[in-house]
Amino acid sequence: ASSDYPLRDVYKRQVRNILMVCPDLGWGGIALNTFLLGREFLRRGLSVLVVSLMGGPREALFKANDIECMVHPSPFGFFTGRQCMRTVRDFHPDIVQAMALPVAEEALWVRKHCGARMAVTINRFLGGDMDLRLLPPEVPCIAVSDALQAQLINRFRVARSRLRVISNGIDPRDYPLADAERTRTGRFAPVVATQGLLTPEKGQRVFLHAAQTVLHQIPDTEFLVMGEGPDLPALRQLAGELGIARRVTFAGQDRIGELALRDIDIFVEPTTNEGFGLAVLQAMAWARPVIASGVGGLYSLIDDGRTGVLVPKGDRDALAGAIAGFLRNPARARELGMHGREH
Repeated sequence: ASSDYPLRDVYKRQVRNILMVCPDLGWGGIALNTFLLGREFLRRGLSVLVVSLMGGPREALFKANDIECMVHPSPFGFFTGRQCMRTVRDFHPDIVQAMALPVAEEALWVRKHCGARMAVTINRFLGGDMDLRLLPPEVPCIAVSDALQAQLINRFRVARSRLRVISNGIDPRDYPLADAERTRTGRFAPVVATQGLLTPEKGQRVFLHAAQTVLHQIPDTEFLVMGEGPDLPALRQLAGELGIARRVTFAGQDRIGELALRDIDIFVEPTTNEGFGLAVLQAMAWARPVIASGVGGLYSLIDDGRTGVLVPKGDRDALAGAIAGFLRNPARARELGMHGREH
């Protein structure tokens, strides 16, 4: 096999059984993408087995949709994973799809011992410590955005012929617009929300500073920070220091569920680094106006001024101005929200 192995050769032969390996079954975008892809494979008459290194709240969703799912903390270890590997071998996978680069080694094990073809989905920008050399040159890679593809080619010297851009996607039928509009009835205070892992690079601190500015101008606004992560104590403290704690709600995803984005008025993605932006896509599907940092894969999702608004990353004043602009002009906000849904 050579470095110019065409991706289409992985899929053009007859395929019946697809094994998908993902890091966890939590609320993150990788688990959601695994579920949606697995569900679509089943609809097309294929057999699917999902192996995850960790469980999570979405495990019930997989089972409710008849997607066979196996959780094992070390699924490919000789002792702890013996039963797991017996199940994998009995499944006879034709393709093993690593849904993220950190589980590529597990997928390579299946490729070696089960004779399956393999591909890897890369959904986040890679740091300098991320080593792609563990992947044999014949293994194709799927980048979820043009920006990710550019990084893989320019920084990590991945051959263009090994790459294909396949964006993450959602099923619009899961986002009925009538349900979305019904939630606005009787609402007094507008709700501005962000969602994601609570870490410094996701930009929630900028979100809180922007919230302070907006509340000086439009004091009846409510702000919602959805997610969990190591930055939660610091964010709560910052909200108190800024004097906005009474107007900011912190909620874990297990508390608010999958439909939270349906019930808000404006969605904000203040991240400094984003490979794609699945939460942005979900908010757009609910026809919610989106304000996002102009970084990475978000350029592929948002046509600035038409399907949403892009602001410079880390610019709290620009973010506050965009939020206030939507609050003062709800007709424009609805228009951009509908354009986002169409996109």
